[in-house]
Order: sequence, then structure tokens, then C-alpha cells
Amino acid sequence: MSLASTLSPANELQEELSRLKKEYHRNCMFAKYPPVKTLDFSFNDDGALTGKATFGKEHQSYDHRVHGGLIAAIVDAGMTQCLMGHSIIAYTVDLAVRYYEPVVLHRETQFEIKLTDCKRDRIFWLDCIITQDGITKAKATSRFFGQPEEFI
Repeated sequence: MSLASTLSPANELQEELSRLKKEYHRNCMFAKYPPVKTLDFSFNDDGALTGKATFGKEHQSYDHRVHGGLIAAIVDAGMTQCLMGHSIIAYTVDLAVRYYEPVVLHRETQFEIKLTDCKRDRIFWLDCIITQDGITKAKATSRFFGQPEEFI
């Protein structure tokens, strides 16, 4: 599978994500008990999954700052959804989040997740940029291990 062949219009990606979530991801804790009610992800026409959320005091660690573990969990879940939109069922191998500045409360936070590479149709690389007010607050990189649907 080449990366170019996995890209399709945003609505097709969104439909495929919905299909795979219903079939394989019904009991995901993020779906059943979303930790951030304002979190909303959707695909753009370039095949990236974009999202936005505004965090409240229930999401903080240190005063006025969003808990870094929550950011990492959102990125991991978003990367999984990005892959599902591209018809890929895969599991996290590793995830690294590099924080440049605190993600602060009560400001809209943007996430942009891109599928960047694929090896042997089994290992997938993704990147995520997290911004607030146009400023990069964090970046994440990950590898996922793909599974054919018949083995899930």
C-alpha cells in the first residue's frame, strides 16, 4: 500500500472511520466516556485528521495547564482514528510527545495528525502538531503496527 493510495476525499475517510469504529472500537473508553466533551475530530481533503478542543479546570495538572498525559492520550486516540479513516487497523508501538510550551486552559487547542510513512503495509508512522493561538505547543511522533481485519 502506498500512502498516495490511502488518500481520499474527507467524507470517504470519515465514513471509513465510522465503519471501523462501529466494528472494532465500540468499547473504547474515549467513545464511552469522553474525557473532553468539546473534542471534535474530522478529516480534511489532504487526508489529515484535524481536531479542536477547549480544556477546562477538570483537565489540568499544574494550575492553568492541561495535563500532559491527557494530551498524549488524545494524540494516541486521534492517531488510531486517523489510521482507521485510511482503512488501517493498527496498534501503538511507540509514541513520543515533545512539549515546547504548556497547553493552557480555556483556549482552543488544535490537533493536526498526518500519516507520514508506511513500510511493508504493516508499520505506519504518524505525526501530530498541537497548537494554541497559532503557536506550536507540542509535537508527537508515533509508530503503529498494522493488523489485517481478518486477524482482529
